[in-house]
Amino acid sequence: MKLGCWMLSVVIGIWSVPLLAAEVSAQVDRNVITQNETVELTLELSDQDGTPDLAPLEDDFTVLNNARSNRISIVNGRVDTRNEWVLTLAPKRSGELHIPALAVGDKHTDPIVVKVIAGKAATARNDVILESSVDVRSVDVQAQLIYTLRLLHGVDLKEGALSVPDLPNAIVERLGEDSTSEVQRGGRRYRVVERKYAIFPQKSGPFKIPPAEFNGKTVARGSSPFDSFFNRRFGADPFDQVFGSGQVVRARSDEIVVNVSAQPKETLGSWWLPAKNIKRSDEWAPNPPQFRVGEPVTRTLVLEADGLTAQQLPDIGQADIAGVKLYPDQPAKETTAHATGVTAKKTLKIALIATRPGKLQLPPVEVSWWDTRLRSRQVATLPERVIDVSPAADATGANAPAVASTPLPVVNTPLRNAADAAVSFDDSAVREAVPNYWPYLTAVAVAAWLFTTLAWWRGRRVLEPAVQNSARADPQAVNVKNARAAVHAACASRDPKKLRDALLQWAVWNWRAAPPRNIIDLAARVSDETLRQFLLRLEREGYAAQAEPLDIKAMSAAIVTWVDTAAVKEKKRGDEKGLRALYPR
Repeated sequence: MKLGCWMLSVVIGIWSVPLLAAEVSAQVDRNVITQNETVELTLELSDQDGTPDLAPLEDDFTVLNNARSNRISIVNGRVDTRNEWVLTLAPKRSGELHIPALAVGDKHTDPIVVKVIAGKAATARNDVILESSVDVRSVDVQAQLIYTLRLLHGVDLKEGALSVPDLPNAIVERLGEDSTSEVQRGGRRYRVVERKYAIFPQKSGPFKIPPAEFNGKTVARGSSPFDSFFNRRFGADPFDQVFGSGQVVRARSDEIVVNVSAQPKETLGSWWLPAKNIKRSDEWAPNPPQFRVGEPVTRTLVLEADGLTAQQLPDIGQADIAGVKLYPDQPAKETTAHATGVTAKKTLKIALIATRPGKLQLPPVEVSWWDTRLRSRQVATLPERVIDVSPAADATGANAPAVASTPLPVVNTPLRNAADAAVSFDDSAVREAVPNYWPYLTAVAVAAWLFTTLAWWRGRRVLEPAVQNSARADPQAVNVKNARAAVHAACASRDPKKLRDALLQWAVWNWRAAPPRNIIDLAARVSDETLRQFLLRLEREGYAAQAEPLDIKAMSAAIVTWVDTAAVKEKKRGDEKGLRALYPR
């Protein structure tokens, strides 16, 4: 029993020795490197637990590679467990850089000083070169600057990453995909990968573009028996990517300083548009435009800019015009990247509805911009236009019903004397010949009013319980149902203004994501052509010179059916498509 206890104590002591002696160490392969070279940091922990905190390294170094291994050995009955991390570090600047004390569990390494020599030392006989350039050395504030990076590599690369400089006072847009080519330098052939960016400095003064960096790894040579075969035919051995570790390579471009000019004084107070070219254009639908009172004509205004993004373009709306109502749509913006820079396009559609006949003058549409090549202020203009507006079709009399001329019957009544012939006659025969319909028309009108009132009252009684029940389930549904009820009531009242207001209010709740702004916009969402034309006439009725009375009664059934079923169709369409569109039209 005593022997067993003694042996157990020995075993526990053997296992506890490495735990009590657990420690962490750090060392580098060299303490002096150039700015384009890397240093390997090895961390060793005599324990199985713990992971180093590498965050303190990010101030002065970039961690290119992190490899971990563990080793367990038993010597003379003692178990030695060690974890090892090998980190490949690339310096972010020159000078004396400090690898701070790193924490691994509750242990800390000793700090290490690495001296980084400034200069553009080549890596592995200039195997990898990173060049940077700009198209101009002086640029206007917020104007386009083309920044180009060219990576030249004379060896096969297994992997690599290119870090783009951080420019907090500029907008950066990448221009297309990378292009590849080959070039001869110093008797050696290099493969070239070129990448371009459009940079828009936002502040005047010296603008610094810090160096870009490339960190990669070459394909190992001679590590596979297939090396010579694959290298001759394909330039790289795929087995090397599996079995070979390769060599870490690093390249760094030069810093570039550009002078950014401030906005010229002659352009102050106007929208600042520094571009290579600005173009204005317009289109009409129908083309050529034919204006008639109450009928919409669509004008599409287009503004295109070379060397600007769509966010930089100003509003391009049409100024107010006397005698014309304007209904602008939401503008469409588009930025396109090319190898030579970016182009921007802004499109706006406006519905113009004339409210009076005659000649109307559309004022010119102008935009002032700054020509970055000519260094001068320019104005892009759409000239003024004079349009002829025809009267509304219902105001010309062409469609007015003809008035029947029915002669009164001649009644042969003997006259008492000549004086009576001049001042009086017996009209009893006339009253008998022309029947009096007014009592009948009045009775029919009263009956129709009573019928409408009764129908509205019964519909309200049926609708109220449904609204109360749905209020507990969905407050939005209450708003939609109330809006539909208002449309029903407006159809019953035959009042065009009430019908317009009720339809727009219903549309706000039915299309909550993108409600129509007016009846014309609402009419564009109707598939039934008859109903669509009715809605357009409903909009014109408010301001046409002599509007033909609308037959709301004849269209009431179609309006009510559309309003009651539109929500169901929208719901089904949403269920089929899944999520609602991010930018609904």
